[in-house]
Amino acid sequence: MNKNPEDRWYRNILASDDLKYFDIKIEQSDLYIASDNIDIPYARKILNKARDDIKMEISKRKEFLTSLEPLSYYGGANDIVSKMYDASMKCNVGPMAAVAGATAQYVGEKYLKVAGQVIVENGGDLFIKTDVPRKIAIYAGKSVLSNTIAINIAHGTWGICTSAATVGHSYSMGNTDAAICIAHDTALADAAATRLGNMITDEKTLAKGVKDILKIDGIIGAVAIIGEKIAIAGDVTLSPI
Repeated sequence: MNKNPEDRWYRNILASDDLKYFDIKIEQSDLYIASDNIDIPYARKILNKARDDIKMEISKRKEFLTSLEPLSYYGGANDIVSKMYDASMKCNVGPMAAVAGATAQYVGEKYLKVAGQVIVENGGDLFIKTDVPRKIAIYAGKSVLSNTIAINIAHGTWGICTSAATVGHSYSMGNTDAAICIAHDTALADAAATRLGNMITDEKTLAKGVKDILKIDGIIGAVAIIGEKIAIAGDVTLSPI
């Protein structure tokens, strides 16, 4: 979910005693990284490479930036761009629907060369490599459920991404306060969250939406919120914050 860059207050409540925290900002990109090791120059180098690869693809193919539908993949693209093409095709959305998750994943995976654990937050989309179980708080705008419940995750590698129609500047055809998808691939989770948000137009479509999104290969669990209503499906458990 792409929140207003001026409004990053939620980062103040993302805290764990076993990790250290720092920001990386390059033009529109604004990442919050938690890890057991801090190497800011290396993190900036990785993010710059991710941005350069995406910009190069846009310069070669303008519709990569604007399309709301999958584009045919010609092959030969770099890692982050390939992931965006693949995720968009699986989820029937445009490639840029996966950009935040793909960037978080690219930076996180590369950063593991200098760290054992890392969490990369990019506009509310998360790449997580953790050695211990953790709780991920759910932000759902003005919903009464916002910041009251969390997703429980085990140790391992995870992508947890959120789309919303009522929060932030990301485009959604639906009407959710939060549409969340969980996968081991963060680019896929991001594209799927966009698709899930598009599918849910009212409270009546909540349960069907989270059930149907699990048909996408690789999506492990889903959560969707509208107002006071919540629906969950797949291998996901919630708990109070």
